[in-house]
Amino acid sequence: MKTRDKILTILNEVIDSDYSELNKLEISDDEKLRAITSESMVALIFVTTLEDEFSIEFNDDEIDITFFNSIDYLAETVDSHLSE
Repeated sequence: MKTRDKILTILNEVIDSDYSELNKLEISDDEKLRAITSESMVALIFVTTLEDEFSIEFNDDEIDITFFNSIDYLAETVDSHLSE
């Protein structure tokens, strides 16, 4: 499974589990990613799930508003950690 696809799966699982009202909205995947920042606990669960799933650790300075801007950007960030 590609990194991007895996991230989308994780995002949707976290939303289903912890922010299900977001699924009632017809919004893009990038909008879902940005929307979870309004719920800090959901954002934290998402980040830690990514770290666990990919066996990586994000630097604190990486996790800013840009981190939640787009799935493609996030996939590039994860891939850069995987290539280290």
